[in-house]
Amino acid sequence: MSKFRKKPIVIEAEQWFPLLVYGVLLNTPINPYVESGDWLVTEENGDVTICKPDIFEATYEVVDEREEQVNSFIRIPIENLDD
Repeated sequence: MSKFRKKPIVIEAEQWFPLLVYGVLLNTPINPYVESGDWLVTEENGDVTICKPDIFEATYEVVDEREEQVNSFIRIPIENLDD
């Protein structure tokens, strides 16, 4: 069987916790299956998916914003500098 590695992509995610004010739930997500502590992950194509905390921790790591800015620049190899 062949082996594969997950492509390194950068996603946006937010961990959801309910906000109760005077016993009223204020920030209910659209999807009724989201539970407190779940991550709402925005994929590259804009789709938002639910990810349980243990799966999120095993799959993703925090991106250093400075590293992401450097990696976003287009790099063109410079050849024949002596010419």
